[in-house]
Amino acid sequence: MIDHFFILMSEQKKISRFAFMLEMYRKNFPLVRRQLKHWKKNAQKIPSSDLKHQALSSIISKFFHCEGAAVFAVLCRKKRLEFLRFAVAFQTISDYLDNLCDRGDDISERHFRQLHLAMVDALTPNGQQRNYYLYGKYQNDGGYLCMLVAVCQESLVECKGYAKIQSHLFQLCRLYTDLQVYKHLQLNIRAKKLWQWVDKENDFALPQNVFAAATGSTLGIFMLVAYMMEDKLSEKAVSALYELYFPYVQGFHILLDYFIDQQEDLAGGDLNFCRFFANDGAFYDALYHLYWKASQLAEQVSDGAFHVMLMHAMLGLYLADPKVRSINFSDELLKKILEIGRRESQFFYQNAKIYHWLQSHLPG
Repeated sequence: MIDHFFILMSEQKKISRFAFMLEMYRKNFPLVRRQLKHWKKNAQKIPSSDLKHQALSSIISKFFHCEGAAVFAVLCRKKRLEFLRFAVAFQTISDYLDNLCDRGDDISERHFRQLHLAMVDALTPNGQQRNYYLYGKYQNDGGYLCMLVAVCQESLVECKGYAKIQSHLFQLCRLYTDLQVYKHLQLNIRAKKLWQWVDKENDFALPQNVFAAATGSTLGIFMLVAYMMEDKLSEKAVSALYELYFPYVQGFHILLDYFIDQQEDLAGGDLNFCRFFANDGAFYDALYHLYWKASQLAEQVSDGAFHVMLMHAMLGLYLADPKVRSINFSDELLKKILEIGRRESQFFYQNAKIYHWLQSHLPG
């Protein structure tokens, strides 16, 4: 069944890996870095030392999340800047709130939900801003979170097809928020509440941990906003893309993310969905199933080859991450996972290896 995608590639417009990467490095990444530099300056002005620490940490250690969101800028080149302003601000909100929930000492459901209203408001053009720290110990961020929300709102005003994607955006945001709330609760109640929620929401007959992982990605939000910045799609096309990304592309994304973070999460006492697989084979089977379903659904969208290429890129980029060396797994598993994407994933894997080597050996 791995051949399925490569047949799809031959029937659709050829995707140039080289042109794609060139555009990312020459146009998208520089704009992302410029935006992150702006938000880092604002984070440095936060009065509360605790909030400042988490804000700066989220930008410094998770900047690659914003780079990942930037891949979708190729879908809206005429609105590239507006999209990237939204993508960087929204992902920065997500990473900052994740840090507050992961590393903060305020552990309560109402506090987590109040914080994540920032993501709801950020998806509402001309919407409100609230006191997102209402139930938290630390309150004074100097307006940092509200500024992030405001930039998202302003950027979405430029999204011509927003009305067609609004309900999908809020559904993805609701699921993401629920996951963040339940996975960060106290250890003695975390798993029970999380799995009860999953059983209520999971209409896809996916294993509990796989469905939960799928709710933890923001890729679907970025993809829909990018397309509709120029109002490119009909409502039917929007629905087809939503069904491609949730739960399949998003689940694929987050399982890889959790895979490389296993040691880090163990050290931090964080919940990691890879720990719920019986063995490496079960992890591979879940990852392959998501890939296979996505490649089937990709036939129903005009840019299907592009979206599956992104999954191949994810395979290569995640498995080339230096954090993989800290995980106890076999070389055979690495080769087997990479084989899902064949030459496509090998291309991204080798390029990422070179990039990481240069980062660690070049001065500055």
